[in-house]
Amino acid sequence: MRTDFLAALLGAVVFCSGQAFAQTDTTFTYQGALNEAGAPANGSFNLEFSLYDALSGGAQIGSTITIAAQSVSDGVFSSQLDFGAQDFSGNSYWLEIVVDGNTLSPRQPMTASPFSIQTRGLFVDSNENVGFGTTNPSSPVHAVTSNFLGRAVFGEATNTTNLSYGVYGSAASSIGYGVFGIATATVGDNNGGRFLSNSTSGSGVFGHANAFTGGATGGTFQSNSTSGHGSYSAALAVTGVNYGVRGKTNSPSGFAGYFEGGKNYFEGRVGIGEDAPSDLLHVNASAGVSAFRVQTDGSTRIRVNDLGGLSLGGNSSFVADGNTYVVNNLGIGDATPDEKLDVIGNGVISGRLTVGTGTPQATFGLAVAGTAAKTGGGSWAVFSDKRLKKNIAPMTGSLDTISALRPVNFEYTAKDHFSFTPGVQSGFIAQQVQAVIPQWVNTAEDGYLYIDQVGYEALIVDAIQELRAEKDEVQYEVNSLQLENEMLRARLERLEQMMSVLVDR
Repeated sequence: MRTDFLAALLGAVVFCSGQAFAQTDTTFTYQGALNEAGAPANGSFNLEFSLYDALSGGAQIGSTITIAAQSVSDGVFSSQLDFGAQDFSGNSYWLEIVVDGNTLSPRQPMTASPFSIQTRGLFVDSNENVGFGTTNPSSPVHAVTSNFLGRAVFGEATNTTNLSYGVYGSAASSIGYGVFGIATATVGDNNGGRFLSNSTSGSGVFGHANAFTGGATGGTFQSNSTSGHGSYSAALAVTGVNYGVRGKTNSPSGFAGYFEGGKNYFEGRVGIGEDAPSDLLHVNASAGVSAFRVQTDGSTRIRVNDLGGLSLGGNSSFVADGNTYVVNNLGIGDATPDEKLDVIGNGVISGRLTVGTGTPQATFGLAVAGTAAKTGGGSWAVFSDKRLKKNIAPMTGSLDTISALRPVNFEYTAKDHFSFTPGVQSGFIAQQVQAVIPQWVNTAEDGYLYIDQVGYEALIVDAIQELRAEKDEVQYEVNSLQLENEMLRARLERLEQMMSVLVDR
């Protein structure tokens, strides 16, 4: 008997869910036409189906399927075939059919039916894992692409008004991931996940933890690289106010940003309470808010309190706005100060300095309440270079000036005044001195007179020189009188001698 096979693949890759022929999820229906002696065949035939990867020769794919007593009516038959989970996504296969022991030739190509055209590249294994671009899927959905700048998975939500998701992932496990991305290359600038937003107010990545308790995290980013970044954000726009990283919390006890371990580095200016910092660190606290605090082992060392005052070495909540309070010793050039102020090196005070009292003196550059000393004693130094002076003239009348002064003993009466010194003192009365040497007497800002004995040493020296001149003049007169006296004595002696001679005669 001669049997002809008219290859006509009318439908293929149609998954069946019925129980007939013990169908599985890899079963598909093959329909063909069979002629016998040039006419459509009728009856039962024994059919064998084998799948190959070539038109002739080649390798057989899967096992041979034998169907005994296949019913053929008017030349048409329909067989349920199952070659297992094979890759029908892009590979070419040919079907070899044996009818009652006769191998039909040529092999028939396996072509797609209209309903399976869009399943190209789809592969489902025996574990019901679906592969796109791979015949070895390792997950329920596994997509692979080797195209340059290709997308293994692309999700797009085109709804322009309602909340929609281009990709939505969910994990019920307490340690699971709704979406997990990994870049397997060990070199290069790759990304485990990349998310973009074209909206002027959108977000490339939006993470939201719905839990109202516990340590839930809206987004977690990690890196195992010794030089990698757990999270890297960059604002690429070269104009405008953009943000490489921005955090926010609605809880008054929450943290908009929280960093643990290691170091933190900021290349540009940092503003705390200030969105336009003018310095590398710019802290701007609202009124009534403590602006800054530095602690070591829980103890405050530097603080700007809510009043605007600064404490150094400790904590004081009562320092007034703009004032600075040093709690312990302050060393300038000295790392181990023994006193409240310990200075090693040079210093300049351009204002006024009051020592020994809490009442500042606005009149004097330096005011000392009590005694003062300097090594070797003596007066303060003063510039006296001739090159610094003009209108140089000798002093006169210094002895008379000093003689006109009236030194007195006295006691101070105003105990609350800076001048007060207990006990009997010696000095002058400013009003009396003012009548003799007016340039010595000035009025302080509190209205009291004070004496500034400018040129006192020169006055004393000139007076001594005047005394010396008077003494020298007197000495000259004394010497002249002594000489005259001696001359008179000599004359007297000669007269006495002459008288004695006359008497003797």
